[in-house]
Amino acid sequence: METALRCPACGTMTPSLKRYRTIHLLIFIGIGARTQPAVVTACPPCMRKHLLKRALINLLPANVLWPLIVLPFHGVQLLRSLAPGHSRSVRKALPA
Repeated sequence: METALRCPACGTMTPSLKRYRTIHLLIFIGIGARTQPAVVTACPPCMRKHLLKRALINLLPANVLWPLIVLPFHGVQLLRSLAPGHSRSVRKALPA
């Protein structure tokens, strides 16, 4: 059984704290692109809310690359948030 940890986003206790690397911002202009990654730690509902929000925010600045990069990347992370238990990086950070 996983130890319940507090979600930094909403403050609720959860046995499934997730920590994922996400695309905070992707800007595509003609032939160049720039990304700003972020590491987010949250309970599954907060993580899904964050991923959907960032995907929608990136819709305009990523324009052509949105369906090729942002949507699949955040889609995979969203599916991963459905798995029970803490993320591997969260488990590694817990004291032994």
